[in-house]
Amino acid sequence: MVRKTTKILGLIDTIYEGACDPNQWPNIALTIQKSIGGHSVNLALEDKTNPHFKYIYTNGVAAADVQYYEQNVIGKDTIVEQLEGITPGETFLSQDIWDENALHQQYPYEEFYEPLGYSRFDACVFYNDGNRRGWLSVARSFKDSQFSEEDNQLMKIVAPHLKRAFMINVNLAEAHAHNQMCLDALERLTSGVIFFNVSGQFVHCNKRAEKYLRRVDNMKQNFRIKLPDHKANAKLHTVMAEVLFSDTLPQSGIVPFCDGGTPMIAICLPWRVNEQSFSWLNSTTTCVVFILSTANSLPSVEQLKAMFELSKAESLVLREVMNGRSSRQIADNLALSEATIRFHIKNLLKRFRAHSQIEMLSKCFKALMCSFG
Repeated sequence: MVRKTTKILGLIDTIYEGACDPNQWPNIALTIQKSIGGHSVNLALEDKTNPHFKYIYTNGVAAADVQYYEQNVIGKDTIVEQLEGITPGETFLSQDIWDENALHQQYPYEEFYEPLGYSRFDACVFYNDGNRRGWLSVARSFKDSQFSEEDNQLMKIVAPHLKRAFMINVNLAEAHAHNQMCLDALERLTSGVIFFNVSGQFVHCNKRAEKYLRRVDNMKQNFRIKLPDHKANAKLHTVMAEVLFSDTLPQSGIVPFCDGGTPMIAICLPWRVNEQSFSWLNSTTTCVVFILSTANSLPSVEQLKAMFELSKAESLVLREVMNGRSSRQIADNLALSEATIRFHIKNLLKRFRAHSQIEMLSKCFKALMCSFG
């Protein structure tokens, strides 16, 4: 009894190994075959809408037989169609439904299954969403003994675990696809973007930002980011340290610099983690740095005006702030007094419900990312 229980527990452990690694599913099928007894095992995920196998593992037929089945039989198989009435996590024993004479009346028994010695099936359904059906079957011929009650009881034990393991597999695959979709979306941005965790360690970047990363073995400074302008780089590191390790945010997280004569800005913002962002970044990200050309990447004054319902003066000032310019520089560029510029900045903070320029820019760039992708 102890040996039998240990065997079953080992089989269940093998099944859950496949929950995290789809490459383990053939091994799961073989282990179940060995435990129940049969000359072949088949593990399949069918697409029922456009009948074909999305996945199949079998050690009982050649690849040419599988190809023949897909081209001529699948979708018309009255034996497999019996599985449609089986709830996922439950089993099907063919010998309880058909004797040898009745089996000969099923399609494609004589044409396909009989020559292969597929005459008795102990099977289970582990998935059925209406469009796809997943099942496993252990096969015997009429020359073999019938499946015993003990054999079928073992299939009944493993079937619910197969169902759970496959659902875990599906959920992990969907999560991976979602994560990859989010990471791929970063590649469509016109700016470089780099994420750092709570300790200031590098998490992820898109290809546009790769040139601004220093090598791990060349870490003379705290952060892996390196701008071509030494003074701007030092300022950015200071801003990052404030964002990461200080209770108060810097007034401006924008650092202007030049890269080969092209005017650029680095924008350092806090990253507020939620459950979704933690999932797709696989890390507790606390800081994000955008690197972009001021000439091509920033929205126009008219775009800012329309999107945030600003006056033209406020839009002009906001774009100057987004370029990383100080109040004095903005005043000089717009031919206005510093007091007037500070007045507009104060109004912008109110409009964005922000307590600092960096909080305002964080909200602004977040809205722009959602709007322009």
